Amino acid sequence: GIPELWDLITTYRQNGKITGYIDEKRRNQRRYWLAKYLREHVLEATKNDAETRRRKEEIELDLDNGKVVPRIAASQLWRSIITASSENNAHTTKTE
Repeated sequence: GIPELWDLITTYRQNGKITGYIDEKRRNQRRYWLAKYLREHVLEATKNDAETRRRKEEIELDLDNGKVVPRIAASQLWRSIITASSENNAHTTKTE
């Protein structure tokens, strides 16, 4: 019944703590979510900044036409995002 199920759950958690399994699983989960949120922020940046959005379209066209490979295209887009972010931060600092 329920008491036996609860004992099984308790034993599983205790063993997981002793072996480090639960801590390792939590560490992996935190890293997964970090990567997920970072991807979301990067993709959001390509939507919100007009220049980055324009550059993304250029890069995608080059990718579609075989002028650039995906790894290089990603690097180019990342540099565009960083440049736009730096410019936005510099502009914000000047106006404050």
